[in-house]
Amino acid sequence: MIIINRVNGVEIAGIFSFAFSIACLLFIVGIYAGRTYQVSDINENLNNYEYLVHKYITCTMMFFNSNCIYNCSKSIFREKCYHYITLFI
Repeated sequence: MIIINRVNGVEIAGIFSFAFSIACLLFIVGIYAGRTYQVSDINENLNNYEYLVHKYITCTMMFFNSNCIYNCSKSIFREKCYHYITLFI
C-alpha cells in the first residue's frame, strides 16, 4: 500500500484500498468455510462431489456479487446500490 501511495498518489491509493477491501470480502464469500468443514468431517457425512458443488455455488455467488458491485458503481442511483452492497456483503 505504501508503494502504491508513493508511486500513484493518494487518489489511486484510495481506489486501490477500496477495491482490495471489497475483494477480501468477496473472497470470504467464495471460500465460505467449506474446506474447514470438509477437514473436520471425520464421519464422512458428505462426499467430495458435494463439497465441490458447494464450492461452485459459493464461487458463483461471489462472481454474481462482484458483477453487481461493479455495475452499481457505475449506476446513477448510487445510494440504492450501496444499500445492496452492504446487504449482500
